[in-house]
Amino acid sequence: MQIRVVAVPSDLRAQVRVYAEYRIFSRLASLARQIGDVDVVVTDAALDAPASCAATANLGTAGRVTTKVQRRQPIEAIDGAAASLADLVARRLEQQNEEGVQRWSLKSKSF
Repeated sequence: MQIRVVAVPSDLRAQVRVYAEYRIFSRLASLARQIGDVDVVVTDAALDAPASCAATANLGTAGRVTTKVQRRQPIEAIDGAAASLADLVARRLEQQNEEGVQRWSLKSKSF
């Protein structure tokens, strides 16, 4: 699994980038073999908008899943996006496995 972090707020760029990589990896580590890559975009809070973290995981034949979380601070947004992405990835992979079992079962009944 490759993780790319882009558009990190400039004032804490290195720390935020490393934290985002860590949080995403730690949440997805158990599923890493089924994930091709993850793109993460972190933005800082502005006067009229909260900080945000958007993350997209490429799951190969299972497609892609994306989440976006907004919070007061970039770190809080990263935490929320990591948790949400892990849930989405697990559900999508489970759904794909169930569909595969159903397809196999349907084909096996025709023999």
